[in-house]
Amino acid sequence: SLKEIASDQAPAILAAGKTPYLAEVPYTSDPLRSNAMIYEYNAAVDELFLTNNILVTPPAFYAYFQSHPGELADGIHPNGTGYQSMANLWFGALTK
Repeated sequence: SLKEIASDQAPAILAAGKTPYLAEVPYTSDPLRSNAMIYEYNAAVDELFLTNNILVTPPAFYAYFQSHPGELADGIHPNGTGYQSMANLWFGALTK
């Protein structure tokens, strides 16, 4: 699982003097995708962020695309506007 893999990697990255960056899985309107799995993944991202004292808050991609589903080209992947929005969210996270 992400949590198991990253719980080993995040401390190693920090110990090497590097900064790990995490991001949420965006919202999807595709009925074939499991929201439960996305919630589980995003909860693991939140926990890893908090337990490893990571300095950059993961961008809230899920909430953003849930509020802006028109920026998803196919219900899963961002369209051009959605990619620009992701870049803006990353910029905001990195420049806080």
